[in-house]
Amino acid sequence: MGTLSRDGEVVVECVNRLGWRKGPRVGRFIMTWRIAEDQLGDAITIEDFQKWWEEGSRTTAYERLAELRQAFPEYGPKGTPRDVLGAPAAPKARSAASSRALTGVG
Repeated sequence: MGTLSRDGEVVVECVNRLGWRKGPRVGRFIMTWRIAEDQLGDAITIEDFQKWWEEGSRTTAYERLAELRQAFPEYGPKGTPRDVLGAPAAPKARSAASSRALTGVG
């Protein structure tokens, strides 16, 4: 599987792999990870993400990462959302658009 470049592709692929309960949750985790990378810099760790992420606890962050690895086993036991997303493209513009999409503002 190639990397996913658009938010809609991410969610659809997650739903296809995990179903309607876990899929959207993992899709949102991947998109939120991308925003964190845009703000913190590339190649963040789960610990960096968890500190940045105001909505979830450490346990929730690790649960989402485990679900991601379940959905995308081709990236191995150390797979991250970055593996699913591939190389970042236009981080500044994407960050603003992604932030509006997640908050419903815009």
